Amino acid sequence: MKLISSYSDLRKYRTYRASLHNHTFKSGIPTASPKTALSIYLLCGIQIVAITDHDRRLEPHCKLPSEKVPWRDGDWLHNYPDALLIPGFEATFPEAHVSVLGLRPAELQVLPGERGFTAAVEQRGGYTVLNHPGKWNQAPQYVLEDPELSRCMALEVYNGGQAAEASLLWDHLLSSGLKIFGLANSDCHDYDFTKTSRPNSAWNVLWLEELSWEAVLDALKAGRLYATTGIELEELVVEEERIFLEAQGAERISFFGHRGQLLAEARASAAEYVVRGDEKYIRAEIEGASPSGPAKAWIQPIWVR
Repeated sequence: MKLISSYSDLRKYRTYRASLHNHTFKSGIPTASPKTALSIYLLCGIQIVAITDHDRRLEPHCKLPSEKVPWRDGDWLHNYPDALLIPGFEATFPEAHVSVLGLRPAELQVLPGERGFTAAVEQRGGYTVLNHPGKWNQAPQYVLEDPELSRCMALEVYNGGQAAEASLLWDHLLSSGLKIFGLANSDCHDYDFTKTSRPNSAWNVLWLEELSWEAVLDALKAGRLYATTGIELEELVVEEERIFLEAQGAERISFFGHRGQLLAEARASAAEYVVRGDEKYIRAEIEGASPSGPAKAWIQPIWVR
């Protein structure tokens, strides 16, 4: 038996918080620029911010010329030495939205929804995330049977804009053999701290060797991160046949396997799971309290071979 995990030897990395689905004035919001968004997130303790405005408003793939809002190189310049602003866009499919991180629309020759779009993003070094997919919790075949959506590298297991989880869909996809990771994003549109999509409604914690897009992409592709709405880990250990988790404020830790089967549960701030060998994959959810109220965290799947 062998555990395939992205959480080995974490001590050589430093943790960073990342918000990877956000909008600015280029999505029709009059008050927020990319630099303003980064400033707000830094006040929340989040150092990595991706701007993913809707492709229908960005050159050159706008359907309506009057909606074009061109990018400028100065949009991405800032004076924060310990922060990272990542360009991207939210690609519009017929029934879905996919975040493209690290690329602008003009860098792709294939339009969203066309065959080969997600492959083209991968070839150009970008990263794809299936956004707010909770509506397919009971209809996973929609994603599984779509050659573009099923190739996404990650999905939003939690989306703040809709205050919705997609844990059921995630288990369906994992049980079907897809290697797909789970992110939590605020999907912030108006930076209103009274709304569910407030900037600090959800984020991801990444283990990085350095603060750079290359290091972020490496962590995202490897799954060296976890998603959260407020709970953060104090310890995560994956070794041989053992998984150990500890988180301040945690009240329940649950381990899930193939087809979403509940493998074990502990009503405590720390828990250990001993691998049997027949789970196929193991992922964990942590529930508890944060300074802003009830919160949850999702650990990436650990594959059992």
